[in-house]
Amino acid sequence: MLVPFSFVLVGAVLTPIQLPADRWWTWGIGLIVTDFCYYWGHRADHRVRILWSAHSVHHSSEQFNLTTGIRMPFLMPYATFLHNAAFMPAALIGVPPYIIFFWQLASSIYQWPIHTQRIGFLPAPIEYIFNTPSHHRVHHGADNPYLDKNYGAVLIIWDRIFGTYAHESTPVTYGLTKNVGTFNPIKTNYHELMAMLADIGQARGARPTLRAVFGPPTARVDSIA
Repeated sequence: MLVPFSFVLVGAVLTPIQLPADRWWTWGIGLIVTDFCYYWGHRADHRVRILWSAHSVHHSSEQFNLTTGIRMPFLMPYATFLHNAAFMPAALIGVPPYIIFFWQLASSIYQWPIHTQRIGFLPAPIEYIFNTPSHHRVHHGADNPYLDKNYGAVLIIWDRIFGTYAHESTPVTYGLTKNVGTFNPIKTNYHELMAMLADIGQARGARPTLRAVFGPPTARVDSIA
């Protein structure tokens, strides 16, 4: 999550607002705002193709267990760089950078154990407010009605508010809409990036080229040229 250039640090330098780091409510605001920023960054990971070219690695497993939680792309610093921009608003409203970084780390730790099929539904108040194994199983679903749903990190309320929530009602099919079909780590990491580059090479004009890079993952060149 941390990169040599940090949008969070830039936002902290630019903003005239400074929330007091020694107040408990600043840490509470930091949790809520950082989680809100994560929701939009994660949603962009699924809807912006250059980001999906990296994030798809995490979703490429056709199994769903704790190893899926640590299935991350490597050698793709552009994805971390762009994803980090989603947290700049937290700094602009005055949340100290180290509080933002703390909640980013805490969020990552929270999300690892919810990659499991061993835990069913938790009590209703927890399921309503927090991201749970059930909600995250839905997020890893490869087909409707689960596709591109439940982007939340710690809180699931953002999905309920912005219309991206889905309840686990039927067995989940895990993986990608078109699976890689290999355990080769090179192909698993770079198949979507190579497909995007191929579409860029076939694009005719600036508009289809930009859509191949920044459009949704389904925007193939043959449908947008």
